[in-house]
Amino acid sequence: MLKRFATGNLGLTERVVVSCGMYQRAVVHSIWMSNTHSGTVNYTFYHVPSEQAAGIQNALAYNIVLRANSTDVYDAPIYMEPGDKITAHASAAGHISMFVYADVTEQ
Repeated sequence: MLKRFATGNLGLTERVVVSCGMYQRAVVHSIWMSNTHSGTVNYTFYHVPSEQAAGIQNALAYNIVLRANSTDVYDAPIYMEPGDKITAHASAAGHISMFVYADVTEQ
């Protein structure tokens, strides 16, 4: 069954949105980025492998411009292994909401 992970509004600093514990795997089915602000805001999100840091080498969406009052949807599967995480941040605090829908399984 799909589980919803919600960040609230993204900030300027990187935030963990989804993480797999030591005995978990996940398949992310979709990611929704929604700009509720009256101006454009940029966002970035990463698929960070276990014991690594977020950076351009693992960015799934990097510095993407999201127009005012609009939504981007990513619906290709992302396969997460134990210790992996998805993190995100925005160019302005409090304007982008991020929702991730994933199946999480215990090993």
